[in-house]
Amino acid sequence: MAEFDEELWYATVDHVAVYEDKRMVFTFRDHTQVEVPEDRWKAA
Repeated sequence: MAEFDEELWYATVDHVAVYEDKRMVFTFRDHTQVEVPEDRWKAA
């Protein structure tokens, strides 16, 4: 992929939770979860 695909995002991601400790948890439509700690995305 060369660019962000909004349709793909909405087709695969159910929701994203952002917590007070600044970690993010992505929940996909198949109920798989991926946790991203602050130090992995803070530079962005």
